[in-house]
Amino acid sequence: MVLPYCILNVGIYFLINWLNEKEHIHIDISSQGHSLMSLIIAFLGVSKVNIALTRYMDSKHAIKNADILKRNKSTCNSHNREGQQPSSTIVARRVIHQ
Repeated sequence: MVLPYCILNVGIYFLINWLNEKEHIHIDISSQGHSLMSLIIAFLGVSKVNIALTRYMDSKHAIKNADILKRNKSTCNSHNREGQQPSSTIVARRVIHQ
């Protein structure tokens, strides 16, 4: 996926170099362009970290909820083995408080 961009950049470099040597057209890049690019790269870096952190936190909450459901299921199964029916309010309270 990166190779076409590399080829395009090399082509642009050779075009600018050819214009500079043969046609005596000088193309300069101002320092404002570099500062703008550094700002854009910093923004993209921060947004990528934000996305990764959000995915991590979502996964963490999903695993926590799965663990709570697993514990509640094992609690219900242990009550059923003893011949008692578990109270749904007790199970609901455990889910809410944990």
